[in-house]
Amino acid sequence: MLVRLYGENYGAFRDGFSLSLEATDLHSEGQRGYFEVEVRGEPKPMKLLRLAAIYGPNASGKSTIIQAASALGWLVVDSGPRTQLGQTLSQYVPFKLDPNTVNKPSKLGCEVLVQVNKNKSPVRRYLQYEIVFDRQQIYSEHIKEYDGEREEFWLQREKQEIHVPKSADREMTVDLSSVTRANAAAISVAQQLNQSAFKSVYDELKQSLRTVLPSSSGASTPLTSGLRETKNRMHKDAQFRDWALESLLKPADLGITDVNILKRPAPSDFVQAVMALIPAQSRSDAIFDFDELHPKFDHAGVGGAYQLDYDEESLGTRRIFELAAFWQDIARQSRTAFVDELSSSLHPSIVTALLGAVNSPESEQTSQVVFTTHDTALLESALRRDQVYLTEKNDQGIASLYSLSDFKERKENNLRKRYLEGRYGAVPRNVDFGDVFRKDDLSHGSEE
Repeated sequence: MLVRLYGENYGAFRDGFSLSLEATDLHSEGQRGYFEVEVRGEPKPMKLLRLAAIYGPNASGKSTIIQAASALGWLVVDSGPRTQLGQTLSQYVPFKLDPNTVNKPSKLGCEVLVQVNKNKSPVRRYLQYEIVFDRQQIYSEHIKEYDGEREEFWLQREKQEIHVPKSADREMTVDLSSVTRANAAAISVAQQLNQSAFKSVYDELKQSLRTVLPSSSGASTPLTSGLRETKNRMHKDAQFRDWALESLLKPADLGITDVNILKRPAPSDFVQAVMALIPAQSRSDAIFDFDELHPKFDHAGVGGAYQLDYDEESLGTRRIFELAAFWQDIARQSRTAFVDELSSSLHPSIVTALLGAVNSPESEQTSQVVFTTHDTALLESALRRDQVYLTEKNDQGIASLYSLSDFKERKENNLRKRYLEGRYGAVPRNVDFGDVFRKDDLSHGSEE
C-alpha cells in the first residue's frame, strides 16, 4: 500500500514533488474514498485514499508523475536482472531547463506499508525506499523503517558501499557490495540472488509502483499492463473472459454481446526476418511463438449477430478492453496502479461509475489508483477534495504539484466551475489564438 511518492530533479519537477495518499479532508467527505490500516508503532489506524487524480494544463508535469512511478518501479524490479555493466540508465530524466540541474542526479522515493510477517500479525510496518542516481550510476539508496518515534535503517548505500545492519529476521548470505553493479539497485540484486532480507519490501514496492501507459505512448516497460496483457489473459483464462464481458463490456453499453480471441500465425516474411537475426546455434534450443492474438467482438444487428475486428471498434471500446486486465487486478488484489490518461476516449459517465465503485465505502479491496485526466466532470461527484492534485509550470518551465485540499473553502462550492475559472491555478494561461482563422490570415502567403 502506497503512502507517498516523491522525487526531486526529475522531469519538469526541478525542485521536487510529493504525492501523498493519506486522507486529510475527513470531516467534509464522509466515509467514501479511503480505507484504514493498522500500522506498527502508530496509536491510530492510518487512513489511505483509494484514488488520486492529477489535473493540469498540457505539458504541466502530469504524466511525469506516472513516469516517475514507472522509473522507480523499474529500478527496484528490473535494474538487477536487466542491466549490464556500463549500461546507461534511461530512467534518468533530469530537469533540462537549468544548467545547474541538467547533469545533477535525480532522486526518487516512496513510503509504503509492508506486511513483513503475515503469519504473526496483520499489522503493517511503515517503510521508506529512496534512490539517487544519474545516467551512469546509483549514488545512494536506502530502506528505512519508521516505528512510532523510532527510525531504523534496513539498508544504506553510498555508491558501491552497501551496509545491511544485522538483524535476526534480515540475514544476508552474500555481500551486496561485492555483487552489485554501479547501475543496479541493491534491492533488485538482492531479490535476483534470492536474499530474503528485503523480500517483503521488494514485493510491496513491486505491487505499489505498477504503471499503465496508453498504447499510443509506445512505452514497453515490464510493469505496463495493457492491451497485450488483456489479450493474453483472455486467451488463456475463460473466467477472466467471462468477467470482462459481464463486469465491463456489457455494463458499459457498448453493444457487445460476446468476445473471442483468435490465434493466428504471424506473416511468414516477418517470421523469416526475425529468425534471420537469431544465431543458428540458438535456434534449436529455443521455442519461438510468433502467433498473434486477434480480439473479435459480437454485436446484435439487423437480423442476427455480427462480428467486428478490434480495429473496427470505437476508440472508447478499445480503451475499455485495453484496461480490462488492469480493472480485474484492482478488483481482485491489493495493489497501487498509476494510469496515464485514464479517461481518454471514455464517456464521463463510464469513468464516474468505475471510480465510484472503487471509492465506495462498501468496497472490500484495498487497492489504490493514481491517474491523470482532463475530465473535469469527475470533480462534481466522483472525487474527494483530498483526492485531487494539480500541476502547473511557472515561466521558467519549473513544475509544481499541490493538492486541492490546500484550498480551504466551503463544501458546497462547485469545484468544477471554480477550477475552470482558474481559482486553483493549474489551467492554461492567456490562451488566445487571435485571428489565426481569419480569411485574410488564411490567404496570406498563398500563391497568386
